[in-house]
Amino acid sequence: MFYTYILLTVLATPTAASPVDRPSLEIRAERMEVNQKTGKVSFTGDVKARRGKLLFRCGHLDAVYKDGKLLTMTASQDIRVKSTDFEAQAHQASFDQSKGILVLTGRPKLLRGQSMIQGKRIRIWIDDEKVVVEEAQAVLEPDLLKSLQNRKR
Repeated sequence: MFYTYILLTVLATPTAASPVDRPSLEIRAERMEVNQKTGKVSFTGDVKARRGKLLFRCGHLDAVYKDGKLLTMTASQDIRVKSTDFEAQAHQASFDQSKGILVLTGRPKLLRGQSMIQGKRIRIWIDDEKVVVEEAQAVLEPDLLKSLQNRKR
């Protein structure tokens, strides 16, 4: 299987609104299409994106950039997110680079160990390690809250 491989260092640079240095965004896919006029890059077929410790997989990913800086990404088709702290699943996702927020919709689930949280929409602040789940339903293992509290100390 042939993969188009691109290192989007230019696209993943911080925006003027966000002075925080962020890791490069590395994307692999079976196909990549770039439209210089609109600033849109589309990736299709077994898409794998990595930004620091976050691995993101999906069937289709669109990235929009302006002046060499990533603005937003939207994804669809069997989304899987994996980090050192959690895993997530959804049907759709969007990422706002200036805010550092990943939004999961379409039956999103957040998994950590044996714990699972699902809801209508899950927002994850990647750099701040913050999560908000709307209309949440959760099954939490007994030690999860205790381990989260210990991490704050």
